[in-house]
Amino acid sequence: MSRIQNRELLLAAAEQLVSDGDFIRTADFGEAVKTYLSAVETYQQAGESAKSAEILNHKIGILYYHRGLNRKAAKWWKSALEIYLGLGDPAGICDVCNKLGVVYKLMAEYSTALEYYQKGLESARQLSDEKVKVKLLNNLGLVYKLLGHPRRAIEKFKASLDLKQASGDDIGAANTLNNLGNVYKSQGEHAKALEALEASRAIFSRELKANADDDAINFGLAAVTHDIGNLHFQSGQLETAMEYYKKSLSYNCKNGKIISLFADYRDLGEIYIRSKKLESAERFLHQAKGIAEKAGMEDCLFRAYQSLGNLESVKGNLEKAFAHFKDAIDILEGIRGNLLYESHQTGFMKGALEIYISAIAVLIRLRRGEEAFSYLEMMKARALLDVLEGGFSDFEELLSEEEILREKELLEKLEKLNSEIAGLRSFQQSEFSAFAIMREKARRELHTFEETLYVTHPDLKELRGRGEPLPFRKARTLMSRDELAVYYLMLDQKLLLFLLSRKKLEIIERDLSAGKLREQVLALQNPSTLWDHKAAQLLYEELITPILPFADHIDRLCIISDGILNTLPFQALENPRTGRYLIEDFAVYYVPSLSALKSVRSLGNYGTSSLLALGDPQFAEPEKSGPASRDKLLSLTPLPATREEVTVLGKVYEPRVKVLVGTEATKTNFKKYASQFGVLHFATHAVTDEIHPMFSAIALARENGEYGFLIAKEIIKMELNADLVVLSACKTATGKVVEGEGMLGLTRAFFSAGVPTIVASLWNVDDRSTRELMVQFHTRFRNRERPATALREAQLYLLRETQYQNPFFWAPFVLIGDSE
Repeated sequence: MSRIQNRELLLAAAEQLVSDGDFIRTADFGEAVKTYLSAVETYQQAGESAKSAEILNHKIGILYYHRGLNRKAAKWWKSALEIYLGLGDPAGICDVCNKLGVVYKLMAEYSTALEYYQKGLESARQLSDEKVKVKLLNNLGLVYKLLGHPRRAIEKFKASLDLKQASGDDIGAANTLNNLGNVYKSQGEHAKALEALEASRAIFSRELKANADDDAINFGLAAVTHDIGNLHFQSGQLETAMEYYKKSLSYNCKNGKIISLFADYRDLGEIYIRSKKLESAERFLHQAKGIAEKAGMEDCLFRAYQSLGNLESVKGNLEKAFAHFKDAIDILEGIRGNLLYESHQTGFMKGALEIYISAIAVLIRLRRGEEAFSYLEMMKARALLDVLEGGFSDFEELLSEEEILREKELLEKLEKLNSEIAGLRSFQQSEFSAFAIMREKARRELHTFEETLYVTHPDLKELRGRGEPLPFRKARTLMSRDELAVYYLMLDQKLLLFLLSRKKLEIIERDLSAGKLREQVLALQNPSTLWDHKAAQLLYEELITPILPFADHIDRLCIISDGILNTLPFQALENPRTGRYLIEDFAVYYVPSLSALKSVRSLGNYGTSSLLALGDPQFAEPEKSGPASRDKLLSLTPLPATREEVTVLGKVYEPRVKVLVGTEATKTNFKKYASQFGVLHFATHAVTDEIHPMFSAIALARENGEYGFLIAKEIIKMELNADLVVLSACKTATGKVVEGEGMLGLTRAFFSAGVPTIVASLWNVDDRSTRELMVQFHTRFRNRERPATALREAQLYLLRETQYQNPFFWAPFVLIGDSE
């Protein structure tokens, strides 16, 4: 048989396999994948790489994607991308890069999504099809917006807008103008936001005259009109905002989606509350609530209860107000419990945070302090408890493929019904009952299946985070007699302090705006000065002086911070009357919540007498630099002082010690030895990802030509036996501040991996002073001092016995977790 004949036979066989896969896929997912993979192999044997890439891209990748198995979809799309790159096929590269960007965005791995979108855009420049560029530019803009880079988002949206306008795509241009307006709005650039949104509205209005029945135009016009109303509402222009909401309402009453109709009624109700027209507010809010109840839209219903709570609070009906807030919290807690991905949970809880705060404020006015404390603890504890119990588990790795597919199928069925109900038109309300019956059946199917999963996999329920916050009475008994827990809660114009000791609870209200407090904290952290003593004294007066009357016989302060206060080293605040730093009077430690403290106090079992230390990793070619500061992840300057640091620490812990330096200080070696030691010490660079804290990383030695970044998401999946982790690097205690949940990042990752106590830094630290501080701390800790006491004594040593008296050198290190 000739080579040509053999190739023709292979191609015919491959085409038959593809046809078989198309037939099988509706009945047997696994068999369809196997058939397609056989087709890929056959095409490759025939020398048809492009055909094999097409199957990987359009068949296998899509098959996994539509079943919600995003990581596996990404695996096959990456295989297709390698082939397209080898062939130099720009169209294939653009297509698969856009898909990879989509799935990584869905998995909240935005930086990776960004990389693929950019790679696709580079290839798109070789194509004449402008639609490909438009799609990638728009997706880039959306990811930059999520990453917190508004300028870059605006740049991409503008580039997309230019292409749409040049091609005559008016509706596309209107949608992009809406995106632009909302980015400007998020940055407080109201004039530019209004210009973009009004331009979008003008296009939709013009197009509606020629295409009155076009759903996309009708929905777009209603949406942008509502967005303009939101902009005026934020600017305090209530009458103008009301006009736009009413226009949006008129569109939605005729032909709009039911979810948009809900938003119009609810936002009009909020405006009437603000305008003190309470009867009108009540009428609109009950209409909003009725729509949400009838449609069974729980994510809308809790917002309706929230607004009704606001209304009753303004009326002075505090009991009714709290009842509404409680209804809202009960609903949103149920919704949160069904969100399987942490990135969705934290975003959801952030949006709902103000409901907890409103409930707490009302309970304080009702003099129900213990209940107020319970809701505060619930608010602060919830997301961290999920992580402590289950980490950021990838459920694709925990369940069988069949179980994953079945659950995804049931979830998608329920989500589709929810989406269809939310998308019903205002004139289709008679169809609600039929959809409601179908949805209730879908909910029962999902519930029954998940109960079966929990029987088959007994740990799964806990792994998905169903922990309960610590009740008030148990929180009190958690405190030792020498401890005082201090919660700080920042409101717009007040600061609330909750003081909890073993004896009692005290609640203090301070007239202090969140803006003013933020100014003072930022002044203290001014990089142009080593330390702002005046700001430290002002903050002492605001944050510490109110608690002193309740701190008799107290040796330790347990700080539970809020917002910008998470970046504040309380131990370095200065008493303006005595000149003493807080650390001279108290040992200070930090926890995200008392529920978290209870959880971490049961962790750790390897003791304090063995040490694994990593220092001075070999990053790459040595760079010429001045005195090292551990603050440049991208440059990764050598840190020679850290080699001396870990070597000295090794002598402190002899003989149970392992020190890894240079080329040995790798991620592979850390993972190999970490579970064998009770104390883990990192002396190296670190980076905090302020937008996506679980991609924060510790920089270790280069391996196989790659940088050795140990990221938080990897740490979470480890099982460590350590009692203490010390992150002797820069800004390791920080990360994104998610309101109500404290600081996320590397510290949170180690909690989830089973470590009860972490010592970490709040800002870029000096090599030499850090080495001295760490030797002092470990020597004391090795001699059985409590970790909080050991850190305090080490910091006092630098303050009193060395040239590093300035708080800049000793204050950045904080102890987070169990102080015992």
